Parts: sequence; structure tokens; C-alpha cells
Amino acid sequence: MGTAGSFTVTATGFPAPTFSQTGALPSGVTLNTTTGALSGTPAANTGGTYPITITAANGVTPNATQSFTLTVNQAPAITSANNTTFTFGTAGSFTVTATGFPVSTLSETGALPAGVTFTPGTGALSGTPALGSVGTYPISFKAANGVGSDATQSFTLTVNKADSTTTVSATPSSSTYGQSVTLTATVVAKSPATGTPTGTVTFMDGATTLGTAPLNGSGVATFPTMALSAGSHNAITAVYGSDGNFNGSTSPAFSQSVSMADSSTTLISSVNPSLFGQSVTFTATVTYGSPAILAASGCVTFMDGVTTLASNVMLNASGQAAFITTTLTTGSHAIQANFKDQGAGCNADNNLKNSNGNVTQVVNQPPAITSANTTTFTVGAAGSFTVTTTGFPAPTLSETGALPSGVTFNASTGVLSGSPAAGTGGAYAITFTAANGIGTNATQNFTLNVNQTSAITSANSTTFTAGTLGSFTVTTTGFPKPSLTKSGSLPSGVSFTDNGNGTASLSGTTTSAGSFPITITAHNGVGGDATQTFTLTVNAGALDHLMLNPASASIFAGGSQSYTATGFDQYNNSLGFVTGTTTFSIAPDGSCTLNSCSATVAGGHTVTGTNSGKMGTASLTVNAGPTATLALSPASATIAAGISQPYTAQGVDAYSNLTGDVTSVEATTSAVTNLRDRPRSDCISGSSGTVSSELVPTPARGRGRQRHHRI
Repeated sequence: MGTAGSFTVTATGFPAPTFSQTGALPSGVTLNTTTGALSGTPAANTGGTYPITITAANGVTPNATQSFTLTVNQAPAITSANNTTFTFGTAGSFTVTATGFPVSTLSETGALPAGVTFTPGTGALSGTPALGSVGTYPISFKAANGVGSDATQSFTLTVNKADSTTTVSATPSSSTYGQSVTLTATVVAKSPATGTPTGTVTFMDGATTLGTAPLNGSGVATFPTMALSAGSHNAITAVYGSDGNFNGSTSPAFSQSVSMADSSTTLISSVNPSLFGQSVTFTATVTYGSPAILAASGCVTFMDGVTTLASNVMLNASGQAAFITTTLTTGSHAIQANFKDQGAGCNADNNLKNSNGNVTQVVNQPPAITSANTTTFTVGAAGSFTVTTTGFPAPTLSETGALPSGVTFNASTGVLSGSPAAGTGGAYAITFTAANGIGTNATQNFTLNVNQTSAITSANSTTFTAGTLGSFTVTTTGFPKPSLTKSGSLPSGVSFTDNGNGTASLSGTTTSAGSFPITITAHNGVGGDATQTFTLTVNAGALDHLMLNPASASIFAGGSQSYTATGFDQYNNSLGFVTGTTTFSIAPDGSCTLNSCSATVAGGHTVTGTNSGKMGTASLTVNAGPTATLALSPASATIAAGISQPYTAQGVDAYSNLTGDVTSVEATTSAVTNLRDRPRSDCISGSSGTVSSELVPTPARGRGRQRHHRI
């Protein structure tokens, strides 16, 4: 199959017989009736035997027939799925199928779970997975029939867990809040699976987790709890979380009834008797349960007779609630702590009955300072503040700590007063003491704030350099510390930042040179704002290149051109004229004196300015000067007597630069001078110039003399 094949049927007889065939041939194979050739490429999956009958006929009876068998071999292939799933403790079966001719034999390699086998003859993978066999088993199947390559298949057998069943019960079935209740869960294998599940069970009260417990060897887990609140619990369940062989399961819900418990409240004072204004802590402790004493939850309301001191103070984990007060008046106070665990508020859970605790608190009266611990004056303005106290006898006052110039404290009247002097803005930490001989003296840490209007104390200008990080700090005076803002534009790369401490930073790197005026404002809410007109000057950076002026010029040969040089930094900021410190040169010929350059050779020239290793160039065109002489062409010629010789004339300036063809510029008479005879005016030329000419006599005259002339 898949390969071209050919077989020729031969026959005898005369005339030569033709062939025919009856019976099915595989797709792709035909019989040639003339040649008897049985040939072709069998199509896919056509492997097998094909019994046919071939007939040879030539019109002479009888016809010849032959029973013929065509066998088409086909390589093996596994056609079944490459995975299946069994369940622990449950019989499973899967059949491996294959194609090919001859019929393929099957084999398997790789570990199978205990209880599962493979039968090669039938291709059956079957059995009941044993305990501990849950998991994935990668194995390989092979099909072989001797045709082509063997077929192999990577196969995955997955053994799933078995199901379980969970039940739960409680002892006792009804209880009182705080009483221990034991929950019992039993987990068994669900038929047809066998074995005992292992692992843990989670006990739930509705959506609330009560706790977890491990299963013992019999599949039983127990969990004691005192966490069930008073009331009916109708959704207590046990949730088994599964193990290596069994899936998890959840028990049916059952109900547990829990009654409210009695509570007991005690109340103590941290100091009794106490001084007036002294901190007193009242602590209530609420317990319940018998024989075990347990800390309650809920809240306590503290009362002073019929006056509520604190409502619904939550009990902590130790069943305690505390109230701290410094406001009890002198005398005897009937303090009561009322506990409740029912109704709204206090996170009440209605588990405990109400109870009360009582204590009698006695309060004495030491001195106390009752006025505020801070005041604010302003520089240059009169201010006054009175320190007030309570206590008996009337306390006397004293003050320690430095005061600003112009401010004093009167101990007899308790008045702090005066006009703070200039420059005294700030915060002054002082201490007031009140004493009357009862208990501990009263002290107060006091802050006198002296406000002062804002002022900007730093310079009103600074200078940065282009391309270089610059920084300037704006400083101020005033109290509170002023905030700083600016208006006006800064160059790109430079920012103004308020530091929040009465200073601001002007910093950054910019490439733009120039002068940038801004206005800085200091504000602290005292008086008017302070403003400063500030100028940031950004100087150009180091010399980077030059610009020569004029950038392009022309002169006559022998003339000169003067130049100026302007310096620029790398950001094209101008450094101004640097002509006096710039060295000038010219190429390809010529010379420069200071900033003036000249050349005598006509053509294009480059003038270069160099300053501190930095350069700039300009182009200079040197034109030929006025015609000074002529150059005649040809410079030498020979003619026969009486024959004319044409000439061209080129102008030449004083530096040998050609000024152009001037042959016909002007018509003047030229002289032909016989080197031995007199001059003759026999030609026309332009300006003066000389060439030599040779006069050759004609042969007819028979003279052999030659004469030389100058034109």
C-alpha cells in the first residue's frame, strides 16, 4: 500500500489474446487489457487479499481463465485513542485497535497499576485498580505485522479516586454556651469501592469553620468545641477533604441547640482615692462558665451614678473593658459597670445574661492648669495671654524657658504679655508650673508662637552657564516658614522648587543663554507677601566653533579681505567677537596678517579662523586683476613670404593670471619687425606682446635666405 506495484499476466494463443478481469481490485490498481499488466499504487487503507478471475480471449474457444489472488500489504497503525480513565476499586476496560495487513500483533510496555492487565491477543486493557493505584500511568503500545515500521503509541492511563460518604453527630445534642460539645465525623468508602479513607475532616457551622481533625484508622474524626453561640445551629456539617484514594465528601447538616449562660462582672479602680485631674482607670472583668471560668465577649457601659461615663466599651480577649478618666470632680462617686450581651450594639451575640459590678471612688483636688498650651503673638504688635488654673488652695504660677525680647510673664496674675521685638519670629517652648501643696505640682509644656512677616534674604540674581548644572537657593525669614512661588518664564531645563522649609531651589541644566527675569513671592499668611524681582543670567558655554564674516567674498589678485570672528558654544549661543584672539590662515595660497587675508592666484580659496583649537571657515574667490600684458599664440611660427599667420591674444594680469581672450577687444596696429630690416605695419593686433616668425622664400625665386621677424 502506498507503493507502485506491477505484475504481467502472460498467455499463449493465436491470434494474441486480450485480457479481462472480474472481481474487485483495490483502489489505485488496474488491469491493462492489451498488455495484461496489473499495476498501480494501492490507495491508503486498502491492505488485504483480493481474489479475482482473469480471462484471456482471442476468438478461438474456449477462453482461458485463471483464479488469481492479489495481496496488498499495509503497514500497521494504531487507531484507538491515546488515553483512558479507570476508577480506583471499579472494574474498567479499554480496547486498543489497529489497522494493517497482515493483521498486526499488539504489545505493551510500561508499568500498569496493580489490578490492571493488558491482553495482546484481544488488545484489551482491563481490571480493577487496587488501593494506592490512583495516579497517571504513561505506557506505550506497539503494533507489528512485518510490513514497514512498527506502529507505536504513547498512551496515558489515568486512575481516578473513588467517592466517599461522610456523616456527623454531636455529644451532647443540646448544650449551654461555653459548654464543650464533641463533634464526631465518620467517613466510609462509597460502594463499590472498599477501604478506609484517611486524611482530615473540617467541621463547619454554616459558612464558619469550627476546626479540623484527622481521621483515625477506622475513618472517624472527633473535634471538641466551645465556640457554638447561644441559639439554634441548623447547618453543622463535616467536610472530608479527600486523600490519595478517595474523593472528598460533605455530610448532611444537623441541628444543635445552645442556651445562654450566666455572667459575672467585677469592677476595680487603678487608684483610690485619687487626686482631682489624676488619671483613673476603671477595669471591668466579665466571666462565665462552670467549672471552667471563661472570658466573656460583649461590652460594658461605665456609669457615675446616673451619669454615663462611657458607653459600649468592648471587652478584649481576656474579658476586660477599661475606661480612663481625668474629669471626676472632688468627692465620692458611685461607679458602676453594666455588662450586656444582648440587643443591638457592642457586637452582641446574645450568648450571656446581663450582670453588674460596682466600686466607690473618692477624688481629692490637686492643682491643674486649664488654659490652652499655645498662643500666638506677632512681631511689633502687643499681645496678651492669661494662664488659668484650678485647685485649692489657689495655685501659684511660675514660668521657665526663654521668652522673646519684649515679652514678660506676670506670675501673680498669670498674664503673658508684651510686643515681640523685630527679628524674634519663631516658636518658644516654655513651661508653666502650678503649685498648691496638694499632690504633685501641675506643669504645662507651652508654645508661644511669634509670627513674623515674610522677607526674602537671598540675592536678587544668579548666573548659570549653558550646558552646566546650576543651582541657587532662595532664602527667607518669617514665621511660619514662608512658602515660595515664582512667576515668569525660566529657560528649558531649569526649575523652581519650593523646599517647604522657607527656602526654594532654582536648579537645572539649560542650553539657552540669555537673561530671564522672574518674580519670587514669599507667603506665610502674616501681613503682606514679600516679592523680589530676580534675574537668572545664563552665560554661553565654552567655545565650540567660530563663524567668520563675511562667510563668502571675492577680491582681485593681490587684493585683501578683512574678517571678523564670532565665537559660539556647542548650543549655538554667541560668545561675541573673538577676532582679536583668532588666528587666520588661507589656502591653497596666500597669507593673512591679523584678520586680513590676501592671495595672488586666481580661483577658490578657504579662509580658516582658529581660536583655542576651535575653527570656522569662509570662502574667498580671487579674481584675475586688470590686464597687464598679452600672451600671443602661437608663440613661434614659420610661413612663406607673402603668406599670413593668424594669432590669438590672451590678457595676463600682474600676477600671471589669465584675464581672458582679448584678440578682438580693441583694433590697434601691430608692427612686423624684420630682425635686419625696417619695421612694417602688415598686421593688426591688440595690446603689446611679442612672438617670433620665420619667413621662407618661395622656390621660384631660387633664394635660399630666410628672414626672422618679431610681431
